Amino acid sequence: MRKATQAFIAKVLDYAQVTGIEFNQTGRHDHSKSLGIPNMRGFSPHLRKVNLGFKQKQDLWVIHDLLHILFYDFVSFHRGKYSWKDEVYFFENHLASEAFAVLALDYHVLSFEKSGGLAVEVSSKKWKSFQKFNPQLPDFLSEEFCASLLDLYLCGETEILEIKKGKSIAYGNWLGHEVRYSEKQRFYVKAWWNNLNLLSHPKESFLLEQSPISDGVWELLDLLLYQPGERWQAWLSQAREFSRERNYFSELPLFHSTASSLDFRFSHSHGISGEERFEILDSASGPSAEVLFLMWQMISEIPFKKIPPGLRMKIKKLAKSSQSKKIDLQPWNAVRKYCLELKSPKNKSIGNQSKGYFFLP
Repeated sequence: MRKATQAFIAKVLDYAQVTGIEFNQTGRHDHSKSLGIPNMRGFSPHLRKVNLGFKQKQDLWVIHDLLHILFYDFVSFHRGKYSWKDEVYFFENHLASEAFAVLALDYHVLSFEKSGGLAVEVSSKKWKSFQKFNPQLPDFLSEEFCASLLDLYLCGETEILEIKKGKSIAYGNWLGHEVRYSEKQRFYVKAWWNNLNLLSHPKESFLLEQSPISDGVWELLDLLLYQPGERWQAWLSQAREFSRERNYFSELPLFHSTASSLDFRFSHSHGISGEERFEILDSASGPSAEVLFLMWQMISEIPFKKIPPGLRMKIKKLAKSSQSKKIDLQPWNAVRKYCLELKSPKNKSIGNQSKGYFFLP
């Protein structure tokens, strides 16, 4: 790893320490590769908290999550924490934080590493060749590219990014990944907003055109990566005083609701008792995404070796079928039965903070 990359990581971790970002050890195992289920450590930037899986160290995904929080702080300082109550600002703020995390870590830092990007397939060495196929493609470190990527993330605009002549597998792979990534993010942030506002799960994603938020993303990128140290220290001092808010979403309806029905795509299972888990699973009349993610959360608390081999195959089959139009009932029933027999974990309840967690893959 280059010294510049190490220095960047150290700077982000220093921000976390100075401003009091919490690292929360969840004790959950990452079964994403072995069983095909999503990583269940959860995502909660609104709580200024990074969740760590079992034995997980401060790896690059942790840095990615910290960059989200860094932008949440920045945009909340400039727009006010009440901007999160507005649907357009919520959508804009969060997707800009996603773009900021990807631009800062993947493009401006990891693209110079042999391993390439984390969330996006990008390499500084390939960019010149990309520009041969698309002469309009801006330099990936430029403000113009920052604005182009925000257009893609916020409304799916790809005109300046589309290949203009010839064919390139590498270019197609890079742009295709970014397009799919942005589509997924737009739908997920709409789903998150609906959950936080006690609305039904959306059928369509949110689109936002002509947003000015790229200016803020570029300003923070420049401040973090390229401005003199005293400018960064000045912002760090402001952030230390400002970032005492422990839930940027606290004004949203979900945190003032006493409703017991929770969608575990957006709720931490430690917010309910073992008896309540049992009741939810026992009363499930059929497959649903909400209950499926409760089962994924429960399974992630079990070490891989302690999951019966026969059941592992059923979990994989269920995970695969959950990506199709219809969930396979046979593995659903088997996995649900296994979860019904699990004992409640010893983890302390996290109460109201269990709401608003994000578990979609």
